Amino acid sequence: MRAFHGFAASERFKVATAAATHALLQADFGRASAEAAAAEAARTELLARTEGSMEGWPEHVRHSLEDLRGKVSSAAASS
Repeated sequence: MRAFHGFAASERFKVATAAATHALLQADFGRASAEAAAAEAARTELLARTEGSMEGWPEHVRHSLEDLRGKVSSAAASS
């Protein structure tokens, strides 16, 4: 169940990040700000849901979430 919620949070992060980028390209700064806030909320949820041991999780899920955690962490550092 934790893997599912982590995956759902990662998808929300991806969608919100893409929507914020699209809004910026259209110079819709209000929508970009709202989408950036949604991306930050999803990032926070993703990091919280994937904390701790992933023992027993399928290898591909662990690897994917570890990669995504790294991308999310570096995205937060650069913003």
